[in-house]
Amino acid sequence: VQEISARVHAMAPDVTEKLSYGIVGYFYKGKALVYAGGWETYVSMYPIPESLLDSEDLPKYQKGKGTLQFPNNEPLPTEFIDAVVAGHLARLS
Repeated sequence: VQEISARVHAMAPDVTEKLSYGIVGYFYKGKALVYAGGWETYVSMYPIPESLLDSEDLPKYQKGKGTLQFPNNEPLPTEFIDAVVAGHLARLS
């Protein structure tokens, strides 16, 4: 989650954070950008931006309708995470 947080802050330096339901919410211009939570075997991000619904990488990480999961025993897919954040920033801009 710390690495995701660093990437979110790098892409949107003026985001604010709020802890809700045990996960971190990142807010941009007062609106929810993305959420991230750390669990025993994976890290999750919510929701999936519409811009990635056709991504060939999405099936590797999608769990449920709007959840992404990244296993803790694998390197984080930083380019994909950046695309998630970028998709949400475009939605809010």
